[in-house]
Amino acid sequence: MDKKEYALYKPIFEMHWRTFCDRFGIEDKKMPTVLSTLLKHYAGKGRHYHSIVHIVKLIEELRRLRKEQPAWFLDPVEDAAIELAIWFHDVIYDTSKHDNEEQSAQLAEAYALRLGFSRAVGQRAKDYVRATDHKQFAKDFGAQLVCDVDLLSLALPPTAFDENTRLIRLEYQQYTDEEWRQGRLAWGESFLDPNKRPSIYQTEYYRNREETYARANLARMVEDLRAI
Repeated sequence: MDKKEYALYKPIFEMHWRTFCDRFGIEDKKMPTVLSTLLKHYAGKGRHYHSIVHIVKLIEELRRLRKEQPAWFLDPVEDAAIELAIWFHDVIYDTSKHDNEEQSAQLAEAYALRLGFSRAVGQRAKDYVRATDHKQFAKDFGAQLVCDVDLLSLALPPTAFDENTRLIRLEYQQYTDEEWRQGRLAWGESFLDPNKRPSIYQTEYYRNREETYARANLARMVEDLRAI
């Protein structure tokens, strides 16, 4: 993420965090604040795709969903847990490690309690972040929704999908082109394998809206990687 992009998205990121805190009557005034911790991670070195831009886009999708599907957010515990999971799901992101989701989940719970949320909110947020490893379908609707929102970029127009792939490749610079090809190919194939998952998206809402586009992007990516 370059300086210009950071300067553009940082105030939006901060605005969405203040809106979240205000909605639940939360004061984030301790030093260091949770907001400053989130910014430190998402604007850290090597963050090209999994940056504050990614989080802003997902939070704005939640805002849209609250207007279109308000019944999903009537339970304040569920509402808070879903949004906290979005804020924290990539807070730890080390491409050389395999426990990013677990570490992020632990932080989600810890900071939920620090902010004054109930243990129920913290536990759900932790569970929902864990689900974003996308290894299997989640049982709870909240986790399914968080996972689907996280994967929404798979259904973008092909040029935007390819640009996101380029940014993710930059996050894996320590790997050779062949290592990247093999890893990305396995990742794409896992989403398209009906024996591993019946669909890319877990909720009926996103399957109806985005499945066709995401599947087409992934199929094209897999075909291209196999041809190299």
